[in-house]
Amino acid sequence: MAARSTSAAASKSRARTRSPAVEAEPIGLELIGLALGLASLLLLAALATQAPASAGGGWRNAVGATGRVVAQALTGALGLGALAAPVFGLTWAVACLRGRPPRRWALKAALLPVAMALAAVLAALLFERLHLPGVDRYGPGGYFGLALGTALFDVIGPSSSLVLAVGLLALGALLADVSLGGLARGLLTRTSAPATKKKPARRAKPRRSRVEDDEEEVTSEDEEWDEDEEYEDDEEGDEDEDEEYDEEEYEDDEEWEEEDEDDEDDEEGDEDEDPARAEAAARRAAARERRELPPAPRDKKPWKPKGKYVPPPIELLACGKSVEEANVKEEVEARADTLEETLRAFRIEAKVVSYRRGPVITFYEVQVPPGVAGSQVAKRADDIGRALKVGKVRVVTNMRGLDTIGIEVGNEQRDDVTLRDLLEESGPKIDRLEIPLLLGRDTSGRPVVEDLAKMPHCLIAGATGAGKSVCINSVLQSILFTRGPDEVNLILVDPKQVELASYEGIPHLATGVETDPKRAGKLLAWAVERMEERYHQLKCTGVRNVKGYNDLPAARRAASRERHGMDEETLPDRLPYIVIVVDEMADLIMTGGKDVELAITRLAQKSRAVGIHLILATQRPERTVITGLIKANMPTRIAFTVSSKLDSRVVLDQNGAEALLGMGDMLFLSPRSMFPIRGQGALVTDDEVLEVVQDLKTKYPDVEYQDLLKQQTQAQGDPMARDELYNDAVRLVLSKKLGSASMLQRCMGIGYTRASRLIEMMEEQGVVGPHQGSKARELYVDLDEWEADLAARGPSEGAAGPSADYDHDDPPAVDTSWD
Repeated sequence: MAARSTSAAASKSRARTRSPAVEAEPIGLELIGLALGLASLLLLAALATQAPASAGGGWRNAVGATGRVVAQALTGALGLGALAAPVFGLTWAVACLRGRPPRRWALKAALLPVAMALAAVLAALLFERLHLPGVDRYGPGGYFGLALGTALFDVIGPSSSLVLAVGLLALGALLADVSLGGLARGLLTRTSAPATKKKPARRAKPRRSRVEDDEEEVTSEDEEWDEDEEYEDDEEGDEDEDEEYDEEEYEDDEEWEEEDEDDEDDEEGDEDEDPARAEAAARRAAARERRELPPAPRDKKPWKPKGKYVPPPIELLACGKSVEEANVKEEVEARADTLEETLRAFRIEAKVVSYRRGPVITFYEVQVPPGVAGSQVAKRADDIGRALKVGKVRVVTNMRGLDTIGIEVGNEQRDDVTLRDLLEESGPKIDRLEIPLLLGRDTSGRPVVEDLAKMPHCLIAGATGAGKSVCINSVLQSILFTRGPDEVNLILVDPKQVELASYEGIPHLATGVETDPKRAGKLLAWAVERMEERYHQLKCTGVRNVKGYNDLPAARRAASRERHGMDEETLPDRLPYIVIVVDEMADLIMTGGKDVELAITRLAQKSRAVGIHLILATQRPERTVITGLIKANMPTRIAFTVSSKLDSRVVLDQNGAEALLGMGDMLFLSPRSMFPIRGQGALVTDDEVLEVVQDLKTKYPDVEYQDLLKQQTQAQGDPMARDELYNDAVRLVLSKKLGSASMLQRCMGIGYTRASRLIEMMEEQGVVGPHQGSKARELYVDLDEWEADLAARGPSEGAAGPSADYDHDDPPAVDTSWD
């Protein structure tokens, strides 16, 4: 393992020292090779044809006067060492034409004059008595070779000079990018066993999942990213790569690699002759390194009902069908190859490092080179979709805990996601939740099961036919299958009159399905009043939320009733959750305007603690419908396919919903995360809804709904039914001749909210006038008039009489500056 890490690090280091400009421009690389080769050939011709003229003195040269001058200068100074320049130049030119420029080329170019001088010394030492045309004046090493060679010969002697000569030869080989170890092993192999089969290429190390081990993933990515450089090192006989694996390891891996051995041989032997074949072999090697992340396990843990409630049998729901894995693996691998090729066509050298196939979406994890922005990949989403023949793909440029990019591609063959499968797999989790909602599955196949009590409200938006109504059905069916009518009450608002009408008659409804938008707005106002009443009940019992209220011991609840003078009706044993579902919020906003928006805002802000929750759906995700005030108080949102990025930002505050595929494909934004979860909504058909509703009607035939609006109207007509302190408050106001909420608050020892509500009730009954700013309200009746009217309406209403706690004859000093 240490050797492999060292090799990977060395390979990575070599890749970094390479010129980015040269590596990114293959045409420019070829031009450099051609120019360098031509110059080297001309220099070699000038040096080789330098000779005295046959007559008249002087010198003749095949390259003309320029070649003659250059050859004379070089041979005079370096002798035979001048040949090092064209030899190295030709070597580098061939490397550039092959697409593999010399590594650390700038350093080697700087060391070339030093190598030429040392070659001159070598020539002076080895060919001291050799007489060549043009170099007779100073000998084979030229002026520098003669001077340095003579000094070395006198200082270290002939033997040491020959050793030094061999060292100089090795230095020249390294400058020419020739591996000495690989050259020696090649000569040894060819002389000792020429018929021996070529050593098979090493097996690509399987990738570990980024989810399984983040630390080891970094090393694995580096090795994969430098894959091309490692293959080049193998072909050139790099000593580090060859020493990394001994013969015993190759023998152990021989059986595993038997199928791919011929392909690897073709890649190494014919890469220069057939670049397309070499590229295909490289893609096959990369594909072997891709990691297929396993799908989420689907253990059968069905939910079992508890308590007195008998839910519908689960057999009324259909089972889902899954596609066989063997039929889709080739499709997924082929798409990964196409994805890499498409990005490579736009000069993005990306690699698919892992993938996971979900029920509807396959998630590809893509590694891009450093310096490549995620937006460069995102803006190619349409091109990727066209290349993969899927229309739309979604690019996730920022994933928590990962430094890669995610690309989500729709499957050609989809798996079914049904509510029955979710119920059979999520039993333990359902028991832990107050109001379980079974929404669907994410891209890995895990069930998406959330608790509405923690959301605490949900906004659902999407275009027509995207799956919004089916999602509402799956939410309602989740409640019907897991919670009884004594635990959850439903209020359904259906302005379309056809989406939720089939639920009429089930025992969970607090009132009939409301289809009139005007009455629906009044239902929301009723919910606001109910919220205030529940807060009063929580205050009387000393708890903070509805769960704490329901868990109270009976003795403590009885003591609270006795202490506050309340009965079982005003302080019941149990407060069920109330879920208000609105199928089309746009109609309510258009009909009720600011009143509906204010009621929704108040409920969204305060109703969580008292167990009232909103589920709002709309097919018009516009700012006029989903206002900033509403959206700020609804952190949980579900987005289906929308028509534009603007609509997606209205719903999710980010792009993404415009790239969904429809038919239940959704993005779920939880308040616990800033990154939306992509999933496939659970399918519930109309036939299944009808069968479930009919089963509940059969089990609970005697269901009578209350007209909540009629009760609200009656309570408004009888002030005492709305607040038992009303008569006392009227007497106090009329006796003191001051209609002020702050006065009622001080004299009666009640909260400002209740005191304000009492003043508003007096205004409705015509006792006091409207609010007049800093002035006190005008009184329309006096105390005697009101007492006479109260006596005429009936003795029961005036039986309360004035409270002994209030001193009507001696009113306190009252500040009338604010009402």
